[in-house]
Amino acid sequence: MEEYIKTLRHKPVSTNINRNSALLLDTGEWKEFYLHRIFNAEMGNGIDAVMTTNTAPQYNYVSRNSNDNGVVGCVDEIDGETAFPAGAMTLALGGSFLGSCFIQKKPFYTAQNVAVLQEKVPLSVYTKLFIAAIIRNECKIKYMAFGRELNAHFRKDFTLKLPVMHENGEYILDDTQEYSDKGFIPDWYWMEKYMKSLPYSDRI
Repeated sequence: MEEYIKTLRHKPVSTNINRNSALLLDTGEWKEFYLHRIFNAEMGNGIDAVMTTNTAPQYNYVSRNSNDNGVVGCVDEIDGETAFPAGAMTLALGGSFLGSCFIQKKPFYTAQNVAVLQEKVPLSVYTKLFIAAIIRNECKIKYMAFGRELNAHFRKDFTLKLPVMHENGEYILDDTQEYSDKGFIPDWYWMEKYMKSLPYSDRI
């Protein structure tokens, strides 16, 4: 048993980022946004596992799971179903892992009660990871598995607070009000910088 364990990756993961270099996380000036205003939010494929095959698997199959980015298998192409692209995010809408939110690395199909979030503007993996963490935290506070689940809320009234763009102490507002009725603009670049300032982010 000892010899087997020694063959596994057992050395501590290292990082070149100083633990004290993390940016200050001050949420006092963050603003509230509807999830469906900052992402194109839609239901996934809703494919039952029994309807899939894996003779010549091409696509990941994402379910309501908190392990392996929610990927529970790799399946064949399914006639009549369009796979979602790599880089999209999945969100578990109910069940024991309600709120599990992941970036998908490969094209994928989804099981029942999984939503898909696709960015409206190109976002880095760091920005998406930041937002995924915020989503999971909001779900822990506001929603409950087998009770107040996300199905009726993620495209309607699910909100999250994010840092917003500002300059010289003044908010930068968007006249088109794309993300907020008050014109606030999420500060995507600051989210990326924050994530990159954390230890082990250089291992992503």
